[in-house]
Amino acid sequence: MLPELDNDEWARAFAVAAHRPERLLGTEEHAPKGGFTREDVAEVLSIAVNGCWIGVFQLKDGRFAAVRTALHLDIHEAAYSDDLDNVLRHGCTREERQRLGMQEGKEPK
Repeated sequence: MLPELDNDEWARAFAVAAHRPERLLGTEEHAPKGGFTREDVAEVLSIAVNGCWIGVFQLKDGRFAAVRTALHLDIHEAAYSDDLDNVLRHGCTREERQRLGMQEGKEPK
């Protein structure tokens, strides 16, 4: 597990990702399906931890994922796609993309 994800907040969020992540609209049919854990994260593309935590990750199987958590509000959500732009467009709000320093069609800052 990557050290950035080794805490209780991400543990709860990835528990949701392991069992009921949302497969985003536009994901190719041949893309891997199903849940994922913190151990499946190959790379942290961006994390914003002020307020509601949001992270965008590349998984070891090639998928991209957005995971959101706000323990104080009992919010834990996860979504994935085979396309990073799809995750940014449908898995993150505009405000979250700004906080992450990520935009559709551009590499993270």
